[in-house]
Amino acid sequence: MNKYFIILLLTISISCSQEDNEILNEDMQRDDRNLQEFFAQNSINPNETSLGIFYEKIESNDLGNQIVSGDILGIYYEISTLEGRLIDSYLDESRSPRLFYHGEGGTIPRAINFVSSFAKEGETLILYAPSYLGYGDYNFQQLIQPEDNLKIQIKFKKIFNELEIQEIEDQNILDYIASNNLQGFEKSDSGLYLRKIREGETNGQKAEEGNIVRITYSISHLDEAQPVAQVNSESNAFQVTIGSDTNVPFIEEVLKDLSKDAELRAIVPSYLAFGATTQVFPFEIRRDLIQSGRLSQTVRPFEPLIFQAKVIEIR
Repeated sequence: MNKYFIILLLTISISCSQEDNEILNEDMQRDDRNLQEFFAQNSINPNETSLGIFYEKIESNDLGNQIVSGDILGIYYEISTLEGRLIDSYLDESRSPRLFYHGEGGTIPRAINFVSSFAKEGETLILYAPSYLGYGDYNFQQLIQPEDNLKIQIKFKKIFNELEIQEIEDQNILDYIASNNLQGFEKSDSGLYLRKIREGETNGQKAEEGNIVRITYSISHLDEAQPVAQVNSESNAFQVTIGSDTNVPFIEEVLKDLSKDAELRAIVPSYLAFGATTQVFPFEIRRDLIQSGRLSQTVRPFEPLIFQAKVIEIR
């Protein structure tokens, strides 16, 4: 199958016009010409994939496990343009690797997720990606310019299983509690840590199956003071129906049996929250991608969250 047709299926919604498709096809061909010119000028003879990604394997590991769809990957990386402008660097292996799910959603830039299938655990690749598999027409300050073709070095440090991720997150929570000298948190059987700040109305109605609970809340990452999502206004409080199949798992646990005016703070591992969301590199552009409507997932994957809430009404 023609690679341009494959990419069109991946990137174009059904509502796009034939003219839009033709423009995108022309942009893709332009990017590929630029890449070929770069290879010729620098005497590079990379491997080519069916999706238009080119790569060199600069560190092999024949004994490593082949990366397959569904793996949770820990990587170190450096992202720059073909011209050498640095976008993001995370190569210090004394720090924990950055994590993402190799599957639907994957990463931004998408090329990182796509090329993973050509690597084994422990290998290092240099990836050359056209802009349509990078940041496309996205612009962020001076860091990312529209139609940037990318050169990305990736070390696939480790394939993690779900139990390892849970253990890592639990240790991160314990470290956070200790380093901030937090008191009153109790670990539940499910794995979240809960502190009730205020009990609420002593004789008031308690939230149970079928009740609508209106709350104000904030959600943040452990390493960021600024919330990634919040509702502060009591008049526009967020509504949760106890027992709904659409609820994020931890919501049921923290709100059930609470009464009006109760306040709580919970530290929640990702498997009880939003799980394997899309990973964004660099981290700093995530909020801008959300505000510009390019991404809907506010939280990073495989990281605990701080959830703070107040019950406004139960009915």
